[in-house]
Formats: sequence, C-alpha cells, structure tokens
Amino acid sequence: MWLSDREKECLGWAAAGKSSWDIAVILSISENTVNFHVKNAMKKLGATRRTLAVVKAINLGLIDPSLGIDPGHEHKVRAKTN
Repeated sequence: MWLSDREKECLGWAAAGKSSWDIAVILSISENTVNFHVKNAMKKLGATRRTLAVVKAINLGLIDPSLGIDPGHEHKVRAKTN
C-alpha cells in the first residue's frame, strides 16, 4: 500500500485525535487541503470513514500512533495551546 508523505502525515495527526482544522494549523496548510489528503488516503485504503482509514494505516504499519505521524518522521504530537 502506497500513501504519500502528506497523506500519512494527515492520518497520523488524525490518529492523535486532531481535527482537520488542527492538522491544517500544525502543517500550515488549509483545512480543505487536509481533507483532500485524508480523502485520498481513504480511497487508497478502501475506507469509508476517516477513523477506519486511521485503523487500517496503523494495522499496515503506515503510521505510528505513538508519534501521531508516520514512522519515518521525527515530529512528535504537540499539545494544542489555548
């Protein structure tokens, strides 16, 4: 299964419980762009829901839920500050 780095990154942050808006802020992209990448990943994974796409990506080893992103990156999940 092949996902782009951005698709894995968006799913990884979703696995960490981040909303599309949160992911957009973290990655400095628009919310629409986040949704575009998540929907592409969902299609590739054959998932009808975002949560199912996250579970499939974790089970396939495409993302590491302990980091919030894919295993090839050094980023860690940041807490949302208010």
